[in-house]
Amino acid sequence: PSRRPSAVTVKEGITIISITSRLTQPSEQFLAEIFNLLARYHITVDLISTSRVSLSMAIPETSQTNIDLFSNHLQ
Repeated sequence: PSRRPSAVTVKEGITIISITSRLTQPSEQFLAEIFNLLARYHITVDLISTSRVSLSMAIPETSQTNIDLFSNHLQ
């Protein structure tokens, strides 16, 4: 039998950010850097998903100005 989603949620006013680490950077350093930036820019995260080399976050759009600063810092 095929697997089906057990829940689907749609929420307006959310920005999704997905980040992939540089391969030369240890995973704990990558995650620490991202969480430090979130704290620095006072960004609230509704939902977060992590792996060893990537991170995805759902962030309320009320933090949009801070999200822009955060994104610019990553580039």
